[in-house]
Amino acid sequence: MDIAAEHKVYEFDDFRIDVAHLMLYHRGAEIPLVPKAVETLLALIERRGKIVSKDELLEAVWPDTVVEESNLFIYLSVLRKTLGALQDGRPYVETLRRRGYRFNGDVHVVRNEVKPQHDIFDQTESKTVRQAGQIYFVKDWDRKESRETSSASSAVPALKRVEFSNNLITVGSKSLPAGVSPSTEIIDPLVEDADVAPSEPLHTAAAHRKLFKTSYVIAVSITAILVSLALLGSAYWRSRRASAANSRIRTIAILPFRPLVDENRDEALELGMADTLITRLGNNSAITVLPFESVNLKDFKGPDRDAIKAGKRLDVEAILDSSIQRSGDRILVNVSLRRVADGTTIWAETINEKFTDIFIVEDRIAAIIASSLALNLTSDERARLQKRYTSNADAYDYYIKARYNSLKINKKSLYQAIEFYEQAVKADPNYALAYAHMAEAYSTLAVAGFARYKDVEPQIQAAARKAFELDESLGEAHLQLARFDLRAWNWTSAESRFKRAIQLSPKDFQAHISYAGFLAGQGKREEAVAEARSARELSPTTPIILARESQILCKVGQLDEAERRAKNALDFDPNFWVGHLHLGFAYAAQKRYSEAITELEKARELVPESNVPVKYLAYVFAEMGNREKAFGLLDELKRANYQPTLFEQARIYNGIGEKDKALDLLERALEAHEEMPFIKIERCWDNLRSEPRFINILRRMNLDN
Repeated sequence: MDIAAEHKVYEFDDFRIDVAHLMLYHRGAEIPLVPKAVETLLALIERRGKIVSKDELLEAVWPDTVVEESNLFIYLSVLRKTLGALQDGRPYVETLRRRGYRFNGDVHVVRNEVKPQHDIFDQTESKTVRQAGQIYFVKDWDRKESRETSSASSAVPALKRVEFSNNLITVGSKSLPAGVSPSTEIIDPLVEDADVAPSEPLHTAAAHRKLFKTSYVIAVSITAILVSLALLGSAYWRSRRASAANSRIRTIAILPFRPLVDENRDEALELGMADTLITRLGNNSAITVLPFESVNLKDFKGPDRDAIKAGKRLDVEAILDSSIQRSGDRILVNVSLRRVADGTTIWAETINEKFTDIFIVEDRIAAIIASSLALNLTSDERARLQKRYTSNADAYDYYIKARYNSLKINKKSLYQAIEFYEQAVKADPNYALAYAHMAEAYSTLAVAGFARYKDVEPQIQAAARKAFELDESLGEAHLQLARFDLRAWNWTSAESRFKRAIQLSPKDFQAHISYAGFLAGQGKREEAVAEARSARELSPTTPIILARESQILCKVGQLDEAERRAKNALDFDPNFWVGHLHLGFAYAAQKRYSEAITELEKARELVPESNVPVKYLAYVFAEMGNREKAFGLLDELKRANYQPTLFEQARIYNGIGEKDKALDLLERALEAHEEMPFIKIERCWDNLRSEPRFINILRRMNLDN
């Protein structure tokens, strides 16, 4: 195979050189060097293992051109300062006095034109080699020879094909180092049967003596000046480049990872990888990353999705489009960051690791996204980017399965999610994020009408407090405790915790929409609407946020907007039962009872196990004056082993015009310390607001201000 005839990309440590474009990169970021400096480095790398004379370098970089030797000195000095030294202290570009120069370090030659396909894990060597390309490995150069050895005695290393066995890549009996993927070619200099001939000197020193020479002192002086200018220019252009990149990309969506093949796919892993990256990148001031709920829609998942089309629908500037395949204990990830406007690829990489090293994969992707977008992060944001909430692979596996189930908002999936969260914290008792989301799953059971709040209250409180105990910097923990305080009428503590949750996670739409609900309940209508709008702007395609914003708009009296937001939620998911529920609320508030009943019946049909649609149907029939139907629905709830709260019963009686009975029930609810949401502003209580008993209830709840 003629490697030299191919478009090559060299790698050594954290550096990469694109030969065709004469570009040098460090950890994915371009180092702005003039082409001749890169050519000088290439000349040394392509003669690796040899001591390269000054004349050889001059001829390689400036063929058929007479130049001052000081030009070469300048570029060598720039390269030494740019590359630095290896871990053992040797410089990458070594000067051997009176003899020449030598490149030190391990070099990989990467073939980019062959991409690994979906059957990269096939057990047959022929398929792997055909689809993933040939693989070669560069071992450390043998430095046992004397440094006085003639340069002519050092040959360019030969190439040897890597053998594949059981999806593990080896050279002979030695395993490849960590991080080498099946799309990488590597050169082995220790093979004796070289099939690449040594490189001959391009000319002799006597053949082409330079016409002009400068003194060594002058050359060194010029070198020092120009090196300083080059380094200053490099820093300037790097900052300009970072600034330009940052101004170009301000919004990004990380789509669920696509399966390379549909067979044996792991949808929880596909969603979990995206969710984890969003959690890491989602709260920084440099860029807006859409929350997971925004991208967790049917059209954005699966092997056949159109990433650019998804990006346009999500209204973002860049999209992370990734594929994933798990086979046994190995995981293959292909990642590309693409600009939505024109579909161009900003960055792409293939990663092949053991599944136990899944955290390394996530670390690498998050770091390269931040680097490629030139994000200017604060120290706290950098810490969040690098933060691992667990280093236990089993705990992480349970967690992503739990998240996958908890987002479905149905009874079976929520209980399944809780089981997985419990397994996650059993595997890692210090997994604070799992505890926080476990509390959320229990809370959702009650809010969605799949369980009575009093039955799950102890679990909510225990999980939330454990999350807070383990990690006080976790915004999700503060959010869960704020919701608990809200139900307990601890208004001051609840508000403080909501604000702290937002301070810690300023782009957490759940924190903003929950705080909006608190503000509405306190009668702060304008602030509530503004906070709900903030939540929507952070997650404009999330059906649950659109539905909850509709609820808040309805409570504060903006009925047309409430209707519009509920319909927006159904535009994204026509079968989203919460969207139908809140559209029913909006219609009922406008006294469009027939349409309200239709929407609430649709919600009931979609989730027959929930008591919420039934309760609201009872409210609507009560407001219509249909006592028989309203109380018939309450009896239905009781037969289903759900006992309506005193507050819920009071609403029914008030709807049918029995004010005294309603006030009796409200006073009993007060003594029982039941949750009475939106009692201060909800229109259904307007007929009682002048009643002394009702005024006293608000006073005792500290809602009379």
